[in-house]
Amino acid sequence: MEEKKRFNRWLAAALVGIFLMASGGLALAAGSDAADTQSGPFAACRGGKMTVKADPAARSAALQTVLDKLVADNVLTREQADGLAAYLKTQAEQRQAQREQMKNLTPEQRQALRNEQPARQGFLDKAVADKVITQEQDQAIGDALGAQKQQSREAALQTRLAELVKQGAITQAQADAALAALQANWQQRQAEFEKIKNMSKEERLAYMKANLAQKQNPLQELINNGTLTQEQADQICPAHDSQGKGLGRGGKGCPMNPTQTSDGV
Repeated sequence: MEEKKRFNRWLAAALVGIFLMASGGLALAAGSDAADTQSGPFAACRGGKMTVKADPAARSAALQTVLDKLVADNVLTREQADGLAAYLKTQAEQRQAQREQMKNLTPEQRQALRNEQPARQGFLDKAVADKVITQEQDQAIGDALGAQKQQSREAALQTRLAELVKQGAITQAQADAALAALQANWQQRQAEFEKIKNMSKEERLAYMKANLAQKQNPLQELINNGTLTQEQADQICPAHDSQGKGLGRGGKGCPMNPTQTSDGV
């Protein structure tokens, strides 16, 4: 039970890390393993993982939208919501200051400093420990951010597909087929997430390692049956960004930024 609680808190912290940014462009770092386990249609391209390149202002707005909704639903008071936003901003600034400090240290000094620091907690875990929010509010925020994250992915994917249709790169029928394939892949991954969330950390890692090799691009079936060409599939889920860098592990993935075009702009 305690292991399950830790995993839920870990996931919630990862979701906050994806959406939250402090003013001045400071992004909050989060556990990548947790974030990877709950990837949506964008992540579905190339098997699930990609680099998140969301606009910082969009991240901030996403968190604020979630907090405003929780205030409207009487899950948080306005004072608690504002207090949490300020608290997380302060935490991000402190972490950024620590990273800047690390830049001027030798590898040995960095390791020594890490050894002196207390075990890192997730952002929401620390907020609960510092009595900024309750455990129940922690769960509600994590759930709401998860829903917001998925909505953003869906909207960005539809924007990308609509642009490709407008450019004449694919037809509307092909766009609909690609969207359906990616959504089906998301549902499959969500089912996998439900399956592993009650496992121990060791069991989860073993399961993901065993199943990762079996993953394939969810658009592969559309390529095989002639619905899409390989080139069209690569336009929907680019293999590289405009600088030639892979968008995700394995060099493939869909961009998270809804404003990013098929040319990687």
